Amino acid sequence: MSQAGTVSSNTSITPRVLTTFQTDTGISIPQLNNIIILGEDTSNDNYNGIQVQSNPNLGDEIHIVLTNRVKGLATTFGAITQSVMSFTLGSFLRSFRFVVDVIGRNIANSETAGYTIFFTARADGLGNAFIVSQPFVDVDEDPAMVPCDVSVSVTGSSVSVNVTGTTGKTIDWRSLGTYIDV
Repeated sequence: MSQAGTVSSNTSITPRVLTTFQTDTGISIPQLNNIIILGEDTSNDNYNGIQVQSNPNLGDEIHIVLTNRVKGLATTFGAITQSVMSFTLGSFLRSFRFVVDVIGRNIANSETAGYTIFFTARADGLGNAFIVSQPFVDVDEDPAMVPCDVSVSVTGSSVSVNVTGTTGKTIDWRSLGTYIDV
């Protein structure tokens, strides 16, 4: 009888179990050999756009956090303008580049308007925000949604992405974007 393909050993191998996990913000320690890993996002600035956090430090949770994110929701009733995303640039000298996707859907049917808006803003260090030049907007709209629009505005030290609906329609809007700054 052939023994090919059979593994035989008289020694036992003890598996190694990690006892700590080093993260960007601390250490996580498994409880009963279990670690909880969660995902989330934040508008907090991080050079890499992602951060691994122990939350709380020395606890049993690790959070994978997408940073530098901006997002929001809005509903327009008719041809009105609403903010779908707002972000405060702060009171220090800083420059920001934003890429924001916006989607809107007529709640009565599936008529849709989609946009990607690219813009650069800066803070002057005195609590004022400025748009550097005309934002670029990529537009995809159903024919009935052509009157809709997306724009950028400034109020004090904040920038906003705004949506405009169309007459006779209630539209739910959602935005999600990222930024980098220097």
